[in-house]
Amino acid sequence: KQIITKSELDFLEVPALDRKAPSTSFIMRGREYKVDILTPMRGATNSKPVLIPSIKSHATPLRFLDYLIEGAVEAVVVGGSGIKVHVPNPGRFAIHKLVVARQRGVSQQIKASKDLKQAGCIFEILATDRPWDIETAMEAAGRVNGTKFTNAVKESFDRLEGLDILSKKALAIIKMLVAGCV
Repeated sequence: KQIITKSELDFLEVPALDRKAPSTSFIMRGREYKVDILTPMRGATNSKPVLIPSIKSHATPLRFLDYLIEGAVEAVVVGGSGIKVHVPNPGRFAIHKLVVARQRGVSQQIKASKDLKQAGCIFEILATDRPWDIETAMEAAGRVNGTKFTNAVKESFDRLEGLDILSKKALAIIKMLVAGCV
């Protein structure tokens, strides 16, 4: 956290809900930028923050983060001279949202609904402009170890289909890709 809070970008630590737990989020003073420090989840359900010595900060374990960040694309955060960053491939991001939505507990169904809507919006755009992003992300999803991931994609897609977010064209394209790749 010292590296982040001592940077010239003026980040402030966001306290965790559990005051005994270390923070894994930072916001920029006077701006709407937020940084969440994430790490791949190891083990069944270990979601306690993990110390990352190289950046002297704790990170929140996130299930299937490996899938999400593989094949990340370069982008620029707008502001000043810009900051070059790597962001998830949009197709993988949408699929990851489907999986996360499926794994949320009963008390987090509002967040699950938001995850599904975000995935739907991304799928709608990609189905029209970049269907190959969905196809390659679906193929990669089929290679993820374990059936929990692929089952979560299928089940969440069924829920997404019921939300009436996607156009008929996007729905047909994604349905074909889900059936063929996962």
